Order: sequence, then C-alpha cells, then structure tokens
Amino acid sequence: MTPAEIFSGVIIAIIAASLIGIATIAYKFITNKILSKKLTPQEKQEMKEEFKIASNYYEKAEYKEAFRWFRKCANLGHAEAQYFLATMYKEKKGVMQNYKEALKWAGKSAEQGDAEGQYLYGYMHYKGLGTAKNLIKGYMWFNLSSKSGKTHVGNPKSIMAGQMNAEEIAEAERLVAEWQEEFEKRQQ
Repeated sequence: MTPAEIFSGVIIAIIAASLIGIATIAYKFITNKILSKKLTPQEKQEMKEEFKIASNYYEKAEYKEAFRWFRKCANLGHAEAQYFLATMYKEKKGVMQNYKEALKWAGKSAEQGDAEGQYLYGYMHYKGLGTAKNLIKGYMWFNLSSKSGKTHVGNPKSIMAGQMNAEEIAEAERLVAEWQEEFEKRQQ
C-alpha cells in the first residue's frame, strides 16, 4: 500500500467513526427525550395494566414474557419495573445474566426513590457487581432504602459500617443528605 492509500483509509475510518459516534449520540438523545416525556393519564393507565401483565408472568415463572413486559414499562420510567429488570438481569431470569445491565436498571429505579431499587443498587455497589466495590455508595443506598421504608434483613448498613472508617461513613451520610435534597427538588 502506498502512503496515499493508507492516508485515505485512515480518513475513511475517521469519518466512519465520527458517523457512528454521531449516531450513538443521536440515539441517546432521542432515548432520553422519550424517557423524560411526561405521560398522559391514558399512557399511565396503560403502563399500570402492562405492569400487571408483567407481574403475572413473573409470578408464574414465565420470565421471558415477564421480562418483555417489564422492559416496556421500565423504558417508560416505571421505577418498580426497572427494579424487576435489574433483578432479572442479576439473577438470570428470562435473560442472560448481566451485572452491568442490572446495575443500570437498579440505578434508574433507585434514583426515582424506589426502596427496593435503592436496596439492590446499594447491594451491587457493596458486592462490586457490575461495578467496582464501593462501600460508601453501598452504605449510602442502603441508608436511603431504609429511609424509604425498606426493612433490611441482617442490617447491611451496620455490617458495612463495621468495614468503613469514620471519614467514609461521614461521606456516605453527606451523599445521603445531598441526594435527598435533590430528590425533593425533583418532586416539586
């Protein structure tokens, strides 16, 4: 190959990579717009009915169908459906096990204030599933989960506190207060 041919190949590769990058950015932008869209009362009712369908499939251990319906609701922002998707990815129910996807969906649920999602998100940070092990984030999300009404078996926050120093606990508590303040603002 001549230097001119190599140069042309590099230019084509750069252009292709740029186009792929633009397509990825556009996809993320469009997806975020869809997810942040306010649902009409009719759409909310439909989502509620679809969540019931998903739950029925889940209870019957028909996980592939449950996953399909939970994903539909989760993509519309249904916090409990997001939690179920996370659980299904974590526990390999109806879908290949994928801790990164489980972490992503648990995070979406947790950020909406869902106690179960917060607990799972904290657990995944505590155990390092889908992410690096992070006791501060684990403690933070376990704490938020208990403040949201989740009863924890074995008190994981206390167990974690025994593995953390005073500065780490103080940082986790600061993050809890910061998150709660931001969450209250979003609810207004």
